[in-house]
Amino acid sequence: VSLIILLLVVGITLSLTVFFPITKINVSGSKIYSAEEIIDVLPISSGDNILSFSAEKVEAVARNRLPYIKNIEVKRSLDGNLELKITDAKEKTAYETDDGFYVAGEDGFILNLYKKKPKKLLLIKGMDAEIAVGEFINFTDDGKNGILSELLSYSEKSNITAIDITDEYSLTVYVDNRLEVYLGTSNNIKEKLSHLNSMVETIGKGKEGKIKLLQRMDLPAYSIRIRTQHHAHGQIR
Repeated sequence: VSLIILLLVVGITLSLTVFFPITKINVSGSKIYSAEEIIDVLPISSGDNILSFSAEKVEAVARNRLPYIKNIEVKRSLDGNLELKITDAKEKTAYETDDGFYVAGEDGFILNLYKKKPKKLLLIKGMDAEIAVGEFINFTDDGKNGILSELLSYSEKSNITAIDITDEYSLTVYVDNRLEVYLGTSNNIKEKLSHLNSMVETIGKGKEGKIKLLQRMDLPAYSIRIRTQHHAHGQIR
């Protein structure tokens, strides 16, 4: 029995060291980075054992060095061929900070830092977080994080282009870069944004102004005040 165990240990050790070396690394899928750029940052290389590394570690190391890599699909062949299929990350949101604008992908991974405000990205102001390129954003205020998550879930439907969460009791969002919308607290955000969607349709395209959503305790619905360049004060219940 001891001999069998010893042989198994030796066999496993050899399979993870001497046998099955990587003879070729093929990289495909990325339109941002070249195969050479990706191979250069990998924690593995030709000659390493094809079974001995963690696919998760390879992805993590590559993303840290080349942030626009979203994920890596790893396929190993015992003949030594290693296939890496890359999925590129897409810019989704921009976090305004004293350093500039940190751009994140859909999963919250920080892709880049711009000095100027990026166009066509959802802008977020006032978040408390630790941010660094090549790492996931680390929110340090759970309350604001929860509010932001809820607002983000409605951002596309409501065409929200910016969120100011500096004061969680005085939230402001911007619609289509032309309407400034005061939401107040995070209470009943879903209902407020539902009313907002209706108001935006009524206002029409191309008009700028401000909308203030106020909860009226004596009314079954919300009181919405709006003034644009083309509208006088009004109230809709």
